[in-house]
Amino acid sequence: MSACQQHVEMYRSLTEMNGLVMPNIQLLSEFGRQWTPKRNKLTGKMEPGRCYKNAYQLVASNPDKYVYCEGFAMSPGLIPLEHAWVVDRHGHAIDPTWDKGADYFGVAFDFFWLMDFCSDTGYYGVMGMLYTLRKQDVYAKLKSGIDTHLHAQSIAQEQK
Repeated sequence: MSACQQHVEMYRSLTEMNGLVMPNIQLLSEFGRQWTPKRNKLTGKMEPGRCYKNAYQLVASNPDKYVYCEGFAMSPGLIPLEHAWVVDRHGHAIDPTWDKGADYFGVAFDFFWLMDFCSDTGYYGVMGMLYTLRKQDVYAKLKSGIDTHLHAQSIAQEQK
């Protein structure tokens, strides 16, 4: 289990133990997966500190090539942080914001769902904007945004 996945599971255990619900952690615990990083010409080339915007814009300009992903990521020697990146159609994490990312654990979201979500909240990103959905079933809304095709592919690969 990766450090990022351990981080998610620690949060899940703590929230359950205290009778709390964190929809982002619940979603990551149930549907999150490890993504293998792949460096390419886009790695670390976009605006620093703007991972959600960078990943969104990269998918918007290449929707047939990339899928938006959010979860936790980390560089060697650091703690896991909430982060966004893209996943190519081969399931590799491409990080346009960081150039030293080594551990990526997250959920891939359908881009059309993501566009609607970001339009509704007025912000890039999903997990950090959950407070804007206080009166809705947040977990159900998040779950409806999962890229089910990519999720099914990852399950099939893990079973091989």
